Amino acid sequence: MRISNNMLTRNFLLNLESSLSRIALLQNQMSSGKSITKPSDDPVGIQNALRFKSSVAMVEQWQSNASEALSYMNTADSVLGKLTSLLQRAEELGLQGANDTNSENERKAIVEEIEQIKEQIRSLANTKVGNKHIFSGTATDTAPIDGDYNFQGNTEAVLFDIGNNIQINVMVNGQELFFGPDENTDIFKNLDKLKTQLLNGDAAQISAAAKAVGQNVARVTAIRANLGARVNRLEAVQSQLESMYLNLKKNLSEIEDANMAKTITEFTNQQNLYQAALAVGSRILQPSLIDFMK
Repeated sequence: MRISNNMLTRNFLLNLESSLSRIALLQNQMSSGKSITKPSDDPVGIQNALRFKSSVAMVEQWQSNASEALSYMNTADSVLGKLTSLLQRAEELGLQGANDTNSENERKAIVEEIEQIKEQIRSLANTKVGNKHIFSGTATDTAPIDGDYNFQGNTEAVLFDIGNNIQINVMVNGQELFFGPDENTDIFKNLDKLKTQLLNGDAAQISAAAKAVGQNVARVTAIRANLGARVNRLEAVQSQLESMYLNLKKNLSEIEDANMAKTITEFTNQQNLYQAALAVGSRILQPSLIDFMK
């Protein structure tokens, strides 16, 4: 087969163009830090990368949901702690007022403090996270306790998606917490009864009313323990989500991210090859018609 100058020239230019394309690809990889700069670079790799990106986005959403859920529950836990302290104070005041040595004015002072406690509890009941009431069930735009101390929310579960087919209920049942099953367990009515008995001055009745408030403390404590168990579960899920997220990001990085040391070395080699090709090409294509006529 006869090799003509045209064939040599064409092959030289094709090889040179291929080398330049490889150099351009390596430059893009170095500047972007990515081994895949367009789908044609690695069709299989780009499909795997898209799959991992979708999984990363899903886990990020679960993490966001878990963070919001934890904010709800931590706020509720804080409220339950304050509620417990207020009720214990009211019980303590009641037992103090049951002492026959208290004057009428002293009992009136105790009644005023208990009234303040009642108002503080109503304020706590209407606590919000952002613009959402946390004790109103799914009626988060409605304050659970109105001015007449009636429950205005609902008892529907407030669910957050925190995993594949995994949900957690962040709600503390406001009806159960503040009112219980009947009027004898209603926190606000028990405080009102305590105030009434303090004004009546019957030590035995005052003591009984104070103990009823103490039973409210026991219910709040039990509800707080249940909430604590859910918080522990959520924190465990958060830890799992963090591990899942890091693993997915690592897998995605292995597909997408360029090995910079390897890429720089290959870029240098390609530059050297390109320069060498130019040098060789200049010698191959150098002869002119005059050279052949000599």
